[in-house]
Amino acid sequence: GALALAALYGFLTALAFALWPLGAIRGLPAAALLRGAVEVASSGARRRDLAAVALAFLVLALVAVATAENRHFALWFVAGAAASLAVFRLAAAAIQGLARRLSRPRHPGLRLALANLHRPGAPTVAIVLAFGIGLTVLVVVGLIEGNLTRQVTERLPDEVPAFFFIDIQPGQVEDFERTALAVPGVAALERVPSLRGRIIRLDGVPAGEVAIDFSVRWVRHGDRGLTYAAKPPEGAEIVAGKWWPEDYSGPPLVSLGAKEAAGLGLEVGDTLTVNVLGREVVATVANLRRINWATFGINFVLVFAPGLLEAAPHSFIATAQVPVSAEVALETAVTDRFPNISAIRVRDALATAARIL
Repeated sequence: GALALAALYGFLTALAFALWPLGAIRGLPAAALLRGAVEVASSGARRRDLAAVALAFLVLALVAVATAENRHFALWFVAGAAASLAVFRLAAAAIQGLARRLSRPRHPGLRLALANLHRPGAPTVAIVLAFGIGLTVLVVVGLIEGNLTRQVTERLPDEVPAFFFIDIQPGQVEDFERTALAVPGVAALERVPSLRGRIIRLDGVPAGEVAIDFSVRWVRHGDRGLTYAAKPPEGAEIVAGKWWPEDYSGPPLVSLGAKEAAGLGLEVGDTLTVNVLGREVVATVANLRRINWATFGINFVLVFAPGLLEAAPHSFIATAQVPVSAEVALETAVTDRFPNISAIRVRDALATAARIL
């Protein structure tokens, strides 16, 4: 499929750019073509040639939009590319017009160079288009790189956790907390239960058959982290529905991120089926909440009500804030005491991301 799509793009591109010059010389004799380097002659393209070129470009644009994962973005890209070509074409015409109106220099080399900008058959238009589009691509790449780097290095909150600790076993929780808090400078230690599950049905419909928005497809792909909690996550903003009581005991309920639920086509009252360790759990969507992933705190798209997942085998994850000077001491104290617990340095992860970008 990918090779066929690439072949289609290549064919349409070649067709769109070849039809115009081929149509322009259709009526010329062969001798005129052979003298093209020294004699300018053209029969001009016909209307049907122009229509064929327009049709080829239109089909190329439609293929680009239809095969894109984000069609809205692709549509704006096609419009931007067309506008850029028009702007640089006008710029080339302006350069030729200015060169034509300037007085002739006395120096023969300058006079010849200036005349070659606007002579018949001059490559001025092609050169301006090539340089203009090329520089535009470089500028866009630079802007994207700068925006991504700022997202990582500048827009993050000041109090980002220093560590994520994963694979904490239930019997290690209290001992882990005592060990971590014994290190001077450790603050804001937070832990939550953690399981893995795969979304298999959305309101009774198999997940593979539902049209899911591109921006949230990652929620359905593969196993997803999930947890259970009696209280709402710290800083959570409930935008639809209500949170369950702390002593809730009843049928499975789940809280979803509002953006993710919209992309999945779910609302409060719909059902979500998740496969957890081979068992299918059907939960009703009780509420939707706005999630701020940029806090680097512990966030889950799926938060279940207590009463069911506690019985499933699971571990805990935790975050800790600590000064840079105490990071090594905290990591050493935890990993020496609990070899099975992995410590992930957030600072190192951000630095790696910045280098990759």
